[in-house]
Amino acid sequence: MRRTDLRMALILMVLAAFGVFGCSSSSGPLDEVGQRYTTSLSIEDNGEETLDIDVLRDMCDNETEPFTNVFAILTIAVDASAPGLTLQSYTIQYTPLASPDGSGDVVIPPDLVSPQTGYANFDVAPGGSGELEVTCMSIDTKSEYVNNWPPGLDIALYRIRITFHFENTVGEGIDVTIDRTVYLGNYDNC
Repeated sequence: MRRTDLRMALILMVLAAFGVFGCSSSSGPLDEVGQRYTTSLSIEDNGEETLDIDVLRDMCDNETEPFTNVFAILTIAVDASAPGLTLQSYTIQYTPLASPDGSGDVVIPPDLVSPQTGYANFDVAPGGSGELEVTCMSIDTKSEYVNNWPPGLDIALYRIRITFHFENTVGEGIDVTIDRTVYLGNYDNC
């Protein structure tokens, strides 16, 4: 009986440790990101939060399907005891991931050109929070994918990595890097 209790206690401690120390996709000095600076990121395509990116514009009855750039919305909160943040720049990278093609084969989708470094006027004061929206995949990038779409591949997996380069009010650089796996395909948004 005691052995079972001990095992359960050990399992719970390991799970708690993973919850506290694991699964972080951000980095900063002294592990402040995730503690004194907290972040979240959502992806929106056609005005809705999703990870399914529609790359083809279709017809809906007699009208064209909604078709937009894809946006990443960063929400960041700064603890009252932490220095405020000012965004210096951000970068976006697309990494093709092995994608099953439906026939049992795995295909690596084509490389996509990452956009140039982005800049935005964005500050968050101590004790405050803010939301920043950036284009993380343009209609042109969707077209680039469609022009190189591998035959037989319905859904292609990509990792979108966005790195936000901040400077705090005491001059320290703080990078926030967030990855999202998205699925590029012909989705019905009618």
